[in-house]
This record gives sequence, C-alpha cells and structure tokens, in this order.
Amino acid sequence: MPPSHRTVQVKATAAVQRAVLPADEPALQSYLSAMQHAVAQVGYGPQYTAAMLNAPRDDLVAVEFLPEAAFDQTPGPHAGEPLRKERQP
Repeated sequence: MPPSHRTVQVKATAAVQRAVLPADEPALQSYLSAMQHAVAQVGYGPQYTAAMLNAPRDDLVAVEFLPEAAFDQTPGPHAGEPLRKERQP
C-alpha cells in the first residue's frame, strides 16, 4: 500500500518540452531522493527505486510550464475541487 493516494492535477495553457540540462541535475536528484523515501515506506530499499528510475539522460525530457490552476484528484469527497490554501471542514 502506498503511503498516500494524494493526487493533484495541474493545468496550464502552454508548455515547452526541452532536453534535460546539467542545471536540472539537482531537481532530478531531489526527485530520486523523495521517491526513495516514499517507496521505502512500503518496504523497498533505495537500490530498488534507483533501478526503477534509472534511465539514460538522453531519454529524459523536461517540461516547463506556468501552472494556472490546480485541482484535488485524490479519491474522495473533494476530488475535482480546486486546491485552496485552507479547506473548510
């Protein structure tokens, strides 16, 4: 069972796909670390996650966009609602 089923949908009217650059490496490493932490919560070691996410850099792409709206897509009573800073009970 995953530690969370939280899902967010982000919408933008424009996006640009580009090659991954050396400047993107800190973000890639941060993502790997976060995924290793999350997957460890369900019993898999960091080597498993590193292997799962191992891909040649030439196979990766970066997508740049400016989010204009975000929605809760987590299963439950608030699915589809716009995200807010604070949700009223």
